[in-house]
Amino acid sequence: MEEITVPTVVEFASAGLNHKHLRAFVFPVDLPAQPLRFSVESRAQLAEGDGPDYQYSAYVDIYYADGSVLSETYLCFAPGRHDWQRLEMYLRPRLSIKRLVIYYFFEHKDGLVAYRNARIAPCGLAPEPDCRIVLVGDSNTITSYLHPSQRVDGVLQQRLAASFPGKRIEVENAGLGGESIKGLLTRKRYERDLQTLRCANVFVICYAGNDANAYGPDEFGRQQRELVRRLRSDFPAAKIILQTTGYFDYPAHYSIDYNARMQPYTQATRQIAADGPAAGGADALLDIYQIMQERTAAGDWDFRYRVHPQWKLTLDARHDAELGQSPAYYTNPHYNPHGTRLIADAIHDLVLQCGWI
Repeated sequence: MEEITVPTVVEFASAGLNHKHLRAFVFPVDLPAQPLRFSVESRAQLAEGDGPDYQYSAYVDIYYADGSVLSETYLCFAPGRHDWQRLEMYLRPRLSIKRLVIYYFFEHKDGLVAYRNARIAPCGLAPEPDCRIVLVGDSNTITSYLHPSQRVDGVLQQRLAASFPGKRIEVENAGLGGESIKGLLTRKRYERDLQTLRCANVFVICYAGNDANAYGPDEFGRQQRELVRRLRSDFPAAKIILQTTGYFDYPAHYSIDYNARMQPYTQATRQIAADGPAAGGADALLDIYQIMQERTAAGDWDFRYRVHPQWKLTLDARHDAELGQSPAYYTNPHYNPHGTRLIADAIHDLVLQCGWI
């Protein structure tokens, strides 16, 4: 393929949190599955103290021939004031490509940003790592609202690199917001995003939130066992970790008793992990529910972001004194950076304890 470029300078200016800006550039193509390099330049004059996240970013959606889309490909630029900064990322599309759409995105921030010189170009296939850990789950796995360095895969990648400086370890985040296990298995995403992996050494699986909206814990258990079975068939040497969903500090810092609602699903995950590989279960359990429950009892409860009345992500306690009495404030089940770091640390420690690297 020939390099795709958007040389035009595009500027966005926002005077308040409610402003949203989006510019799209659409490129019809007919390409085989091939590695790509995506890069964009941006400069900014932003209010201080508003940290990095995906709301000041560029990204590309890759539309496959089967109608599915590869997304969550954010290049998240630095906050504050800076001159032209170039970011790039490696992409490995799984299927033939029919359309590429480049987006410039800016919202919920004060100031002026500009973009230029977006490029998508073919590149060489990245070498296989010594070890690949694959995270599989829903929005609390992909956490696309966070800067990539704050997501579970980003934190885990940094921790493993420090623990194993001589090894090439890759953490791949195969999460998808809004997904259930049944959705993964019946909508061809398993075949597209997991079966096409050339190698995988450890899978970490965490579902339940969306499953609980669609079916009961018995069906959840059956779907979980089927996913484990398929991974065993396709990746016989890989280890499989089942992860429970987290604990909520209800009623002190959460307005809904999500713990009671999710308990049957948590128990199903624990049981399948306890059965072990010989009985169709997992190789290990990562009981994030228990870890968060113990930490909360010790006073460390702050694992989720808050619902700001202006729909701005609030990832810390900066508005607690002002808004903490509102029932809607503590209602979002998604992890903040403190929550993702806890999970990444727990995965890191479990993999080391089991000697899987």
